[in-house]
Amino acid sequence: MKLFGFLNSRSAKAVEENEMLPQIEAIEGTNDEDTSSIEEGKREASNIVTITYGTGMPIDVIFNFVRKDYENEGYNNALISTDPTYKSTKEGMIRNDLKTLFTQVTLKYKNDIRMLDVEIDNYKQACLFSSVSAMESRRSTFEEHLGKIREMESQLDNDAPRMMIMIESYRRGFLKGMAAKAGSIICA
Repeated sequence: MKLFGFLNSRSAKAVEENEMLPQIEAIEGTNDEDTSSIEEGKREASNIVTITYGTGMPIDVIFNFVRKDYENEGYNNALISTDPTYKSTKEGMIRNDLKTLFTQVTLKYKNDIRMLDVEIDNYKQACLFSSVSAMESRRSTFEEHLGKIREMESQLDNDAPRMMIMIESYRRGFLKGMAAKAGSIICA
C-alpha cells in the first residue's frame, strides 16, 4: 500500500507545480513572423559596416573644424545682440580656436615623429629592415601632414577663402539674424 501512496503524493506535487506555472495564451493578431523579423533585425545589426573618411589621423580634426557650420550660431547671436564688435569678436574667437588646433596637431605630429625616430633606430639595430621601411613611410606621411598644416596656417593668415569657410558661415548667419530681428521690429 505504501508503494501506491508514494505515487499518489508525487502526482499531487506535479499538479501543484502545474498550477503554479503561468499559462501563456495565444493573443490574436500575433504570429511567428513578428519574432522572425526581430531576429533578422538583430542579425542585420551585427553586420553593420562602418565607413570612415579622411586619414584617421590628427589632421582630420582641423579639416572637421574648417568644415563646421557656424550659421546657426551667428543667427542666434544676432538675435541677442546686433553689435558689430560682438560679431568681430566672435570671428576672432573662431580664428584663434583654429590656430590653437594648428598648434595642438603640430605638437602631436612632432611628438609622433620623435617616437618613430626612436623606434626606427631600435629596429635598425635589431636588423628588422621591413619594419624600418614601414615606419619611415609613416614618418614621411606625418611630415607631409605637417607641411599641409603649415600651408593651411599661411592661408588663414592671408584670409584665403578656403580657410575662411567657418567665419563666412558665421557672418552669413549673423546677417540673417540681423535681418530677422529688423523684420520683427518693422512688423511690430
